[in-house]
Amino acid sequence: MSPWPDADLALRVFEASPIAILVTAPDGTIEAANAAFSQLSGYANHETVGRRASLLRSGRHDQAFYRQIWQSLQQQGQWSGELWNRHRSGQIRRHELSINAIRDPDQQIRHYVAMLRDVSERYAEQQQVQHRALHDVLTGLPNRALLMEQLAECLALARRNGGHPAVLYLDIDDFKPVNDRFGHAVGDRLLRQLAKRMAAALRRSDILCREGGDEFVLVVSDGRQEDDLRRLAQLLQGVVAEPWPGLPEPLTITLSIGIARWPDAGASGEALLDAADRAMYAAKQRGGDQIAFAGSSLMGAQPLAQP
Repeated sequence: MSPWPDADLALRVFEASPIAILVTAPDGTIEAANAAFSQLSGYANHETVGRRASLLRSGRHDQAFYRQIWQSLQQQGQWSGELWNRHRSGQIRRHELSINAIRDPDQQIRHYVAMLRDVSERYAEQQQVQHRALHDVLTGLPNRALLMEQLAECLALARRNGGHPAVLYLDIDDFKPVNDRFGHAVGDRLLRQLAKRMAAALRRSDILCREGGDEFVLVVSDGRQEDDLRRLAQLLQGVVAEPWPGLPEPLTITLSIGIARWPDAGASGEALLDAADRAMYAAKQRGGDQIAFAGSSLMGAQPLAQP
């Protein structure tokens, strides 16, 4: 005996489902939508029937994305995944979507049934967790884990296409007295402001990370020459040396900067960081507010302070 004794029961189940359901013709024309779909999309039933399912497109996916869905439906009869859709109000929402083909006895596709769930909040939470895992809590800059990942990608690109990426190791001179004089709350606020100033002075292709404490690392992806890197370091020194409003008393910030270029100062990301770190200490040993370049040997480079 059929579990569906009459069409009326099937219709009631369709309408009562908490999952948004959309039924379309093979060409994507909407034939039916339940109440949950109206709630999810903002479109009343009479506004959807007869229109194409593409009315939900958010503009965040390219045509290749939708072609892949269409090919999967034609070849396999189903597709599932997540995508961005546009609510009737214009708001962009993240949806979990599953589409299945309904075939007739001759195996010809007669309908598609799509089921949707709004997973925007879950997606946002996942993004926040991922962001916290890869970014510094205080400044919002990439942390060491993301630094190493992006540095590895940068070096891989340089190996394929040429160029000379570089690492700049930045240390705030005498930052401990700032905390001692003004307290850690003021010190943290200063670090946040300092990170914003430096980031604003850089290009989008430059990667600024907080290594920890009062140390930052800058990855420059393109093939800058030493003179260009020196000017960049001097620019950052000038940015942080500008007045800092909002402090209990005037304060001057200086940076010691060590620079290591690939591949002369190190063949790997770890080697470059180590070379730049040692060059930075050479700059600090000269009294701070200095710039030093790592040596040219591939292995065991010794920092060479610049005049």
